[in-house]
Amino acid sequence: MSQKIIKHIHFHLTLQLEESNITLNRNFYDLGTI
Repeated sequence: MSQKIIKHIHFHLTLQLEESNITLNRNFYDLGTI
């Protein structure tokens, strides 16, 4: 695998992780405000 592909996959995974973290944080915030 070329370095370009590895970087692309890594970027994609990082992006997905950040999105799920934001969703989790929002859920915890909603729980805290109830």
